[in-house]
Amino acid sequence: MARPEGTERRRAEEIPALAEGLEKILMRREAHVQETLKIVRARIRDLDDFPGELAESVSAGVCHLLGREQCP
Repeated sequence: MARPEGTERRRAEEIPALAEGLEKILMRREAHVQETLKIVRARIRDLDDFPGELAESVSAGVCHLLGREQCP
């Protein structure tokens, strides 16, 4: 079933706006993830009981829970 030409044109015009909105959402999420990682790393450093290797493991676990494949 063919769509009216105006519908196709309107959809083509909406795509850049949708992409821009999604990009903004992703940037906010990224900023939130980075801030959370800073807080977690600072708290881990404050704990004398955590050896460095365990602290890195905990940090990697937090990255995983936040849906990040790689963390800085």
